[in-house]
Amino acid sequence: MQLNQVTGCLLGLAVGDSVGSHFEGQEPHWVRRRYADAQAFIESPPPPPWHYTDDTQMMIGVTQALIQDGQIESATAHSDASDLYVTLSK
Repeated sequence: MQLNQVTGCLLGLAVGDSVGSHFEGQEPHWVRRRYADAQAFIESPPPPPWHYTDDTQMMIGVTQALIQDGQIESATAHSDASDLYVTLSK
């Protein structure tokens, strides 16, 4: 896998997470009323600000662990995730 492919995956996850956060906890019928199809969403996306969630934070932690260790090491991933959570909750 090329670095630009990895970067695209990480960016796509963060953008999708932040867009999706507007719909978290909503019933499907609520979303369908506002966006009948994908084109309606493209033409009128949710208003800013778009904030990413803990899903993106976890991805950042896993990515940092991969960079540090070259593989997923539970201790590193857990430590990074905890550090990020504490930092963001301040």
